[in-house]
Amino acid sequence: MRRALLSLAALAVLAAAPPHAHAQEADGLRLGIRVGAYFPADEDVRDAFGDVLPIVGIALANPPRPGTVAIFPNLEVSGARSGNDRFLVIPLTAAAEYQFPGDPRRVVPFVRAE
Repeated sequence: MRRALLSLAALAVLAAAPPHAHAQEADGLRLGIRVGAYFPADEDVRDAFGDVLPIVGIALANPPRPGTVAIFPNLEVSGARSGNDRFLVIPLTAAAEYQFPGDPRRVVPFVRAE
């Protein structure tokens, strides 16, 4: 279990790494990969599938526009199988992001609420 969580954390760090500067200068939406973990609150789900389920998702983001707020969708898939039991969640959520003023050719700090 601990090894799985460490692997998941490493993937999250790699997925969060900023892309090359020329990719950030594009005017269209950017497509990203989200990696995370789902911690089920329901005892029956935890008993059947474990305390932590991996989540893989697709995130859309606007190109860097410092000093602006953007709203965009996120789609994630989380699932598990244990014997004859199956669990699948596909949430579609929205995120609001504020990018702090700075040079859009470099890493732009931001805050995001989902």
